[in-house]
Amino acid sequence: MYVGIDCSPTHSAYVALDDAGEMVWFATITSTAASLKPPKKDSGSRKRKTRTYANHHQYAPKEPFCKDEEGKHRELLWSDATHRTVQALIPRGSFVAMEDFAYGKSQGAHQIGMTAGLVRCGLLSMDHALRLYDPSSVKIFGTGNGNADKDRIEECVKLRHDMHFDELGLGKNETGDLFDAYLIARMVMTEAKVRRHEWSLADLNPDESRIFLRVTKSCPVNLLDRPFIVA
Repeated sequence: MYVGIDCSPTHSAYVALDDAGEMVWFATITSTAASLKPPKKDSGSRKRKTRTYANHHQYAPKEPFCKDEEGKHRELLWSDATHRTVQALIPRGSFVAMEDFAYGKSQGAHQIGMTAGLVRCGLLSMDHALRLYDPSSVKIFGTGNGNADKDRIEECVKLRHDMHFDELGLGKNETGDLFDAYLIARMVMTEAKVRRHEWSLADLNPDESRIFLRVTKSCPVNLLDRPFIVA
């Protein structure tokens, strides 16, 4: 199984694909109960629920957490327990990927670090092969542009893969998380197949093949020469 994760302190998404690239299940986690409300009819480009995908696991607390220190710790514990519930759906030995930290952005870095660290520990304890993709590579793989915004990612996923998470009636954050998680799942599936020589780089479109040979100052070794993270 190939699983992509888009993780943040208050809202996250998982998308699981089989070996044929078909979506097996997906999950949304939000610690803000209000964000589960469907968008209003006049909320711009967001659509009301017109589509249903099977096996949607949806998690939210019954009530929002308080914003004091105790509430923040309760939220972190709830988030950790919920992520582990979702991770139990992933068969051992799967290929799992998530975005690495955006080191240039300091806003909310401590909260993101705590949440993502717990998620990574949970995944590694289940013998998965873990991959961390830098944010620019995710955007290049999906759109060809390392600076693409979420709207462009959504547009490209719909056009290239016919996935329409924007028609599930979810809030803006959950919808954006699902498009990102789906794209990350496609990336780790593609990488695994290239490594097993089931696909070659020549089989991919130019945007997809670029990220496997891409090097940067912070990461001078290309993706195919870097091993997966395993416990």
